[in-house]
Parts: sequence; C-alpha cells; structure tokens
Amino acid sequence: MASIQCFQEVTTPNGSSTAIATPPAAASVGGFARNGVRHREQPAAVTGSTHVVTRADAAAISQFRQAQYRRSADLTIADESVLMWDHNDDFGIVLAVRAQDRSILATMRAESLLDVQHAARALDCPVPLATPMFPAMLLGRAATRADCEKLGLNSLLRFHLLSLARERGVRHVYGRVYGEAARTHLMRSLGYTFFPHPKGAAVSGGTAGVHSPLHVAVLDLERHGESALGALGVRVNGLLTRFPLAEQLRSERFTFVETSLELFLRHLSNEALPLGGTGHPAICAP
Repeated sequence: MASIQCFQEVTTPNGSSTAIATPPAAASVGGFARNGVRHREQPAAVTGSTHVVTRADAAAISQFRQAQYRRSADLTIADESVLMWDHNDDFGIVLAVRAQDRSILATMRAESLLDVQHAARALDCPVPLATPMFPAMLLGRAATRADCEKLGLNSLLRFHLLSLARERGVRHVYGRVYGEAARTHLMRSLGYTFFPHPKGAAVSGGTAGVHSPLHVAVLDLERHGESALGALGVRVNGLLTRFPLAEQLRSERFTFVETSLELFLRHLSNEALPLGGTGHPAICAP
C-alpha cells in the first residue's frame, strides 16, 4: 500500500502559514492529526513497471483504450470495436505501464511497416516521404489514464520503442496525430515532421467526428535519433526507475525480414483480416 506524506499547516509569528512534514503516526482520516492540528494529505508517488503485453492481456488493453478514448477532445469514436486488440497487436509490440496493483496506467503499440504499400494502408494515405525507407515503424494506439496524464508515461513508452527501432536499424518512425494533441509540441522538439493527412478531418473507420486536424508525423532516426533519444532520456530519467522495464524487449518479436511480408499477407488472407488502414485504421495519436 502506498504511504501517505502528511503536512501540518503552522501559523508563524508574523501571521503567515507554512506547511511542515509530520510523522505518519500523527495522521488520521479527515484532514486532522491526532493532536488536533490540521494537515493536508498527499499520496506518495505511484510506482510500478513497464511490460510487453500479449494476447493474454487483450481484454484489459481493449477496455483501457476504449475508456480513455471516450473522453478524447480530439475525436468521437462511433464504433469502439476499432480500439480492440487485433492482428496488428499480435504482429507488433504492445507496451503497458502498470501500477503495483497491476492496473494499467498507459499503453502504446509499435507496428512494423514492411513496404510502401503496407505503410500506405496502415496510414490510410500515401506515404508522405519522397524516399521512404523500409522496414519502418508505426506508433499508435496510445492511451494514458486521466490521473496520470502529467506523469510523462507516453514519453516513457516512446523512449523504449524508439530505442528498439534504432537498435533494429529502422530509419523512419510514423504516427497519425491530431493537430491539437498536447504531445505534438514534444514531438516537434524531437524532430518529427508533420504532414497534413489528405483526408483531413474526414476520417472513417469508426470515428463519428474529428475535432482537430489530422497529420502524419514522421521521425527520421538517422538524422534525429540520437538527439531525440537523448532528450527523451532526460525527460523520463526518473520514470525509468519508477516504472522499470520488467523484461527486455525481444527484438525477434518485431520481425523485419522480407520473407515475413509473404507470411503476414498469407495470414491476413486466411483470416480475412484487413491491413491497418482499411478496416481498423490507426486512429490513435502516437
């Protein structure tokens, strides 16, 4: 159980008030210590761990995504089934930050894009780069619990996945992001380039309404990878200790070989499942 840091409001001789820490034994429920002195209670900083999640966690991840996107100011989801765990989660890597009680605090998905056709389907538009390099990575399905939005957990997950991409020789990392999303300011500072999505706000595939401009964001890891990871590393330094990676990201799970494309498409054909942008578009901000 998290400990409680307690404070007493003490009046000084000049009439001003200040707060001093009191031992836990002096605290009680209701905002008063046992000695009758008023105090404020602040919960200790939440801690937990970061995990690679699998289909065994599909229901929990799906429910978490749906719950967080219901309160989005950027879009309205008409069909929440588009947020459920699907084949893209199976073929990619899904990370989740969990508290000590195992509740989910944040999640993000990385997909491998094997060629320009695969990328265009996942982005639901032509690839905006003149000379795209493959394999590439698409970050999406990002969601953070409301009371944790200021912790920087999205940056923590981005740090882990960009580190993996750079380790595996990926040059371009893509994302679909809404223009007013708070994280766009950070992404620009990391070196992401933003291209207007040709569909603008007219996005199908489960969205009932989009309230901010839609963009395709691209990070060139060859040009900006070192500086981006350096900046993110500073930003999430404390979080790496508070939410350590529970297991190493196994690079073999994120397959970047040409022969995997044939197997990937064959699986989709057998299962009658669409590629990313056709049936279940990447509607989530990266």
